[in-house]
Amino acid sequence: MTTTTPTEGQIYVRSSSQANLFKKPRGKSPVEKLQEAQEKLIKYRAEYAGMNPTTKSAINKLIQIQKVETSIPELQSKANKPVMSKSALNECVKLYIGHRFNRYESIDNKFTRKGTTSEEQGISIESLHKGVMFVKNETRLYNDEYLVTGEPDIFYPRDINNPDISNAKAIVDIKCSWDIHTWHRSAFDSLKDTYEWQGHDYMLLTGAESHTVAHILLSTPYSMVTDEIWKEARKYDSKDGNDLPAWRVIQIMADNVYEIETLDKYLSAYGIDPNDSDKSLAVYKSFVEVPMDERVHEITFERDESKFELIKEVNHKAVTFIKEELMTGNWRNGSLSQEEETE
Repeated sequence: MTTTTPTEGQIYVRSSSQANLFKKPRGKSPVEKLQEAQEKLIKYRAEYAGMNPTTKSAINKLIQIQKVETSIPELQSKANKPVMSKSALNECVKLYIGHRFNRYESIDNKFTRKGTTSEEQGISIESLHKGVMFVKNETRLYNDEYLVTGEPDIFYPRDINNPDISNAKAIVDIKCSWDIHTWHRSAFDSLKDTYEWQGHDYMLLTGAESHTVAHILLSTPYSMVTDEIWKEARKYDSKDGNDLPAWRVIQIMADNVYEIETLDKYLSAYGIDPNDSDKSLAVYKSFVEVPMDERVHEITFERDESKFELIKEVNHKAVTFIKEELMTGNWRNGSLSQEEETE
């Protein structure tokens, strides 16, 4: 059952991190490695039994047998221990620290800052794109059966007169790209898997039939553009952007905005006139606007009931691992394995 209030003491997996728990370790599992070693030992002993023990081949075979025999106790000790990919183990540790100590990692970089500061504008653009007046959802949902929590951005209500996020027809998540390059790459990058699992968490929580990720290209906020200018200036031992030639400042601004009106406003705020030099004017005139109807692309995932049981299984395993290995302090003995993961 989905609620808007978490159960006290319960550990929930955030929808934005759901995909981490589905990352698989690369290669064979400890159980498979143990079985392989045991099969090798049987084979080597049988081969050795038919050899003349004084020959070089028999001596080498005996060395092989001893090597495998030595490895088996260690493999047996690992066979019953949890083995996770780096992403899955890190996610469990993050959940444990949040639950036990109320400490949460802050992911703060220019990409996330733009996404946060531009979210309301992104919702407005999506509203224009769809011809629907969307309002930012502020309600976080929880589900104790699947151990999931999530806060979708916007949604289509089943009843337009009674919009209820827990009874949505479709969910839309807004992703404001850093620049025109990341916006185009977002249609093909590896985050697609992340968005699909996140979307199924949202569909599970809301009853929605589909989840759409709307990638939106917006001009970068002025303060973040000036950060890029100062970053460029520091390469030349300048304390601020004033030492950069005007044409370079114009170029940096032009790379980060997509309307001539915004470019003019930023240049005015920075105190730059493109007419001050031929090169500045040339850079300014080379600016190409990106039409608004070419600044939204969407990826939609349809509801797949079979994925809900997979989510339930992996989340319960993760919470069991947290309770049995992390909360008990068993992790201190160094027996937990973190493995390289598949792509």
